[in-house]
Amino acid sequence: MFKEPEGILSVDSNFDISKITEEKTQYNNNPVFGFEFLYSINYDQIAIIELKGIIFIEIDNIETAENLRENQKISDNDLRKFVIEGILKKTYVETLSLEEKLNIPFHIRPPKVNIGPQEEAESNSSDEETNL
Repeated sequence: MFKEPEGILSVDSNFDISKITEEKTQYNNNPVFGFEFLYSINYDQIAIIELKGIIFIEIDNIETAENLRENQKISDNDLRKFVIEGILKKTYVETLSLEEKLNIPFHIRPPKVNIGPQEEAESNSSDEETNL
């Protein structure tokens, strides 16, 4: 029988970019690389959501492309950020949908809305809050 969790539920997430491959295309002059990823969200011993896929990115910097070919790792922090943001954009809605269907807490905090006088709202606003 299913037992409802009690107390605080810990939610951890992890990214793993396991493989980088150069893809052959006939449409681009710049090389296109595929980044295989596994994005997992672990809810203690209650549930695990895992999304696996490939994101394709055109690389216009010759040095970065050579580095990817030789090392099979992302050493450029700007590229690493771009790849992870791309993965998050593609998986965000799917993870929220699965969390809703499974009736488990969202892995990120939803935005908060405050309704009140404009002066008070401006002094209390933050990145996570939307004031009306």
